[in-house]
Amino acid sequence: MALHARVEYLRREQKELLGLAGRIEAALTLASQKEVAKHEDSLAQLRALEPGFQGIAEHCHSEERIVESTFHAHASKKERVNNDEQHREILRKLGAFRDDLRFATVDRLHDVCVSGNELTRTLRAHVASESAVLNEIVGNAHPARTRMRAVRNTSRVARPRARSIRKPAQVRPGISYLLEDHPEL
Repeated sequence: MALHARVEYLRREQKELLGLAGRIEAALTLASQKEVAKHEDSLAQLRALEPGFQGIAEHCHSEERIVESTFHAHASKKERVNNDEQHREILRKLGAFRDDLRFATVDRLHDVCVSGNELTRTLRAHVASESAVLNEIVGNAHPARTRMRAVRNTSRVARPRARSIRKPAQVRPGISYLLEDHPEL
């Protein structure tokens, strides 16, 4: 059940990343038009997406912060290395895009368009790759669950079920917790 919750969280995150990529592409489309008013709108829209850019960076750093992440627990070493390389590439392209955006003016948007398109392409390819790994992880988890049920059902007949008493969770004073629950923590 924990694996399912983690995978669902990652899928929601991927959906948000793809939505952000779509908003970047829409703003870049405005920047590629000839009217100055469209360029102004484009710059305003792109600069308003800064919290989303921070979200991209957080996604790329999440594997480093979470020791027992879904990828590190279930993916092969090759898949983990590939995922980490993709995260580094995204961070590099995100940095270049942010720099270009910071110094962009209405009459100089070419660099923003180039780096923005590179970022969205890389981001979309990463989400597709990550999604394929998640599909594989989920696919590998289902056969094991079926075997476990069969074993559990036979053992249930042999002996009565023991009840466990849960201790209340202890909260350490002075530690602030995140506002949003994260399935990895």
